[in-house]
Amino acid sequence: MLNTRDGRRQGLCRRLRIGGFLLALLASVESARAGEVQGAPFEPYLHSTLIEQSAGIVPEYRLALGMMKKVNGVIVPEEFKFIAGELSRYTYRIPDGHRSEDAFRYYQSMLQRIAHTELFQCSGRRCGSSNHWANTQFGIARLYGLEREQHYLAAQIGDGRWLALYAVQRGNKRVFVHLDVISPVSQPEVSAVTDGPRSAKRLFVEVIGGIPTPDDAVVEALRKEMQRSPALKLWLVGYGGQGGVVTSRQQVEAWIDVVATKMITAGVDAARVERLAIGVLGPVQSRDIPSQRVELLLLPD
Repeated sequence: MLNTRDGRRQGLCRRLRIGGFLLALLASVESARAGEVQGAPFEPYLHSTLIEQSAGIVPEYRLALGMMKKVNGVIVPEEFKFIAGELSRYTYRIPDGHRSEDAFRYYQSMLQRIAHTELFQCSGRRCGSSNHWANTQFGIARLYGLEREQHYLAAQIGDGRWLALYAVQRGNKRVFVHLDVISPVSQPEVSAVTDGPRSAKRLFVEVIGGIPTPDDAVVEALRKEMQRSPALKLWLVGYGGQGGVVTSRQQVEAWIDVVATKMITAGVDAARVERLAIGVLGPVQSRDIPSQRVELLLLPD
């Protein structure tokens, strides 16, 4: 027969075990709802874990609208669309025992509940190399998995956002889902900036003979616009170069430095100048835009 002290001790242990169970259950629920708490467009797959999240303005997001393939020696989607805006990224780990197709169909069903236009979808080897999706398209190595167990979908949501969804199972059976959500940000007009007939929608400095030469009128107009709008930052995005991905980016970085120096010397705060070297990864989509260039974009901070 237990004495009073032993009874109290067992009662306390029982309450601690129950409390621990409730805390674990609460943590599980919060983990499953993490995407909702963090602002993801859909409730996450049941009991999935949000393992990575980021957000920020991107001057040019490449939305894949076709399978990954090699074009002129460069791995790119067969078709794609460039979008400037705010990029929100979510990577989930799906519970063990669930297939990548299960998770993909879940998010696809969630998408069906809202107004949207599906732009492209693929599964398995019809998507191309999973390595290229993971490392070239998304830049997330953990998304590299089995090609037969990959699924991708691109869509435009009715509220103006764009969505890229990728689900894959790795060789160790772990399943991951990645969501990229792009919310377009309108570019303020700079009416005083002119750079020939091609500058109506895109401002750029063409690189001729390996040297970018920013026009003084363009520089001054951008400086004044940034002075009027303290919340804006100037993105210098470089395209082109020669050779492979690394070599071309190094060349483009040097071009960007030249343009940045010109802007800063003209009076633009260096802290408000952002730099992004694309290199040969951003092929030209229009004959009116030179392949060797540094584009200038004013975007909110």
